[in-house]
Amino acid sequence: MLWKPLLLLHCLPFPAQLVKTITCDRGTEFANWRRMEERLHCEVYFTDPYCAWQKGAIENLNGLLREFYPQGRNLSCAATATLK
Repeated sequence: MLWKPLLLLHCLPFPAQLVKTITCDRGTEFANWRRMEERLHCEVYFTDPYCAWQKGAIENLNGLLREFYPQGRNLSCAATATLK
């Protein structure tokens, strides 16, 4: 799958001193977390399963999106400009 390496490449433009840690869930997009640590010179931490509050900024954004797009609605149908 191409999108997993792209996640790493998306982070590479940041200077090493700006990326100190990455906190992620246990999704498959972070399967190469050791490679991310090596390339970005940072530490990767994982949240506990079903503990959404451990990723505060992401869950806040999800809450804001769900005010306009109810749970169960496919967000891939929404226009990118609308989501921004």
